[in-house]
Amino acid sequence: MLKIFLVRLSLIAVLLGTAALPLRGQTPEESVRLQLEVDRRIASSEQVSWVDLPPRCSEASCRVQPGDMLRYTVTGVNDSDRAIANFVITQPLDPQTTYILDSLSATPTAQLSYSIDGGRTFSANPTIEVAGANGRVERRPAPAERYTHVRVRFREPIAARGQAIAQFQVRVK
Repeated sequence: MLKIFLVRLSLIAVLLGTAALPLRGQTPEESVRLQLEVDRRIASSEQVSWVDLPPRCSEASCRVQPGDMLRYTVTGVNDSDRAIANFVITQPLDPQTTYILDSLSATPTAQLSYSIDGGRTFSANPTIEVAGANGRVERRPAPAERYTHVRVRFREPIAARGQAIAQFQVRVK
């Protein structure tokens, strides 16, 4: 039963606020609405396309299977009349998925980082300690399976009535 549960888990996390750090000095009229969209990759010998997975769907076309690739798009929409600075999107990764390395993207000025420890710390290039053949401990890039969260820190303010978008891909385990 690996249905839209993956989508709902992430959507709940976004709506409960784990997708954005508190915005300093934000007033009620300065609000950012978060939207989550999920697409499933469909590949043929001639082309690759993405098909939207609706949030509530019981049809077989909405089910995801091990090996399926999903693309998440998180959009922060500034519904206020003022620019909002210091906007951050932090998205937990569903444990039934594996992050696709280097798939996180946002505006060119955004700072991208990742967590491999459940969201406690973030790094642009997470590393792990591995014992080498000679017994020495070495730091190596963390494998994709260790990633637990992705984070995008938007350095530029979100314009009034504007939006900030982050996108990444995962593979279903």
